[in-house]
Amino acid sequence: MKTTHALTMKATHTTGLAKRNGAGTSIQEAGATSDEARANARLIAAAPELLEALQSITDMVQAMYNVEGKYIKAARAAIAKAKGNQ
Repeated sequence: MKTTHALTMKATHTTGLAKRNGAGTSIQEAGATSDEARANARLIAAAPELLEALQSITDMVQAMYNVEGKYIKAARAAIAKAKGNQ
């Protein structure tokens, strides 16, 4: 029996490109609502823990099952992108 896993979640953060202000102290997106700005701030604040968790889970799954399937590849690509190794 083949199982398909699909996650459907509505993103509350903005999905476009963010940019730093002139002083480099703030990241904003043009046209973002205050709710989106708060969601962006929460996502940015959680990013280090999310990255560490994804690395740990990916390493554990690969060590336990010795697989390099599409989900592991997608996770590794996201990790590389987060680290600037894209």
